[in-house]
This record gives sequence, C-alpha cells and structure tokens, in this order.
Amino acid sequence: MGSYRFILIAIFIICNLPLYSEIASWKSYKVSKGDSLYQVARKFKVTINELYSLNPDKKKNPSLYTGEILKIPTKYSSPNAPASQVKAYFQFPLEKRVSIDRKFSGLSYAPHKGVSFRKTSVPIGVMASRGGKVVTIDYMDGYGNYIVLEHFGGYYSVYGNIGKILVNEGQNISPGQKIGLTEKKNGLYFQLSLQDRPVDPLPYIL
Repeated sequence: MGSYRFILIAIFIICNLPLYSEIASWKSYKVSKGDSLYQVARKFKVTINELYSLNPDKKKNPSLYTGEILKIPTKYSSPNAPASQVKAYFQFPLEKRVSIDRKFSGLSYAPHKGVSFRKTSVPIGVMASRGGKVVTIDYMDGYGNYIVLEHFGGYYSVYGNIGKILVNEGQNISPGQKIGLTEKKNGLYFQLSLQDRPVDPLPYIL
C-alpha cells in the first residue's frame, strides 16, 4: 500500500513539473530608496503585470518602501534578453469604451499614425494604457495638448487632444492611472510606437 501511494505521488509531481517550475521561477529583491515598480520592471526586464502576478498586493497599492521584498520572475531576468521577447499589452486609453472615428493607416498617401476616438458629450478620463514615465507634455497643432509616456521594452504611447492634464513631466505612472481629461471639441488621439516606429495600437489593446 505504501509503495502504491508513493507511485501515485511521483506521477502527480511529474505531471505537474511545469506548474512547480513556474511557481519556483522567481527570486527576491529588496527595494532600494527611490525605486518604483516601473524601474524595477525595467531593471529585471519583466512586465508590470508579471510583477503584479507575484505581488498581488501591489495592484491596489503600487507604492514601494525601502527594504520591502518583491518577488521577481526569473524567466526574463537575463540582462542581455532582447526587449522584443517581452510581450506587450496595453489597456484601453479611456475610462469608458468609445468608438473609433479614424483608424491607424501606414499608407504613404494617407498616413494616420494612431487612432482617433469619437468625441464625447462631456470630457472623460484619459487613462495610462500601461505603466511608465511621463517624458513629454507639450502642445502641437493637430494634436492639441499631448502627453507622451515611455514604457518598458522600447514602447511609447502618445495621448493627444487633452483638455486637462493631470500629471507632470518625469512622473512615474501606474497602469490605468488617470492622466488627463479629453477635450470638449475633439476625441482622444492615441498613438503607440515601438522605438521610433508607429504601430497599429488596436492589436495591443486588451
């Protein structure tokens, strides 16, 4: 009876080795002064969502304190791993679903480097599509007031036609954080770039 039970346990462990290896594939990191989730993710070449999966309490409170212990996934921890290996997903950039007025176009004779959402009857919240850092706040004809966020993996997101800006340059931003309000006369313009090349945002948006 004892040997039979041992065999069953052995079979169970063998069948679940991938699960055990996934659970064990993390290491501890002691937070240093000035660390943010974005900086830690960038340092270890992981995504914010991967940090959340091992540190679920950070989803409600993303602030870090010195000496705190974080679990870091190790499968992407090699400092030489190319950023393209990290799959990128982005959240919808508005606080409620709004239909698209004009889609992305890479055509040379009719380019449109992002997507334009339909305007709403009242201003609504513009949400950070992914955690990152505010690198630019400015104004440009055709874009109005706009915000540029830098994300891990060489991605940048651009939010144009902002009526009210709620963040500052250099500020670290959490996924889904409200960064502004739309204009009354225009819908949000949203652009996603990998390095300096605009890409169609729609396949990336969850």
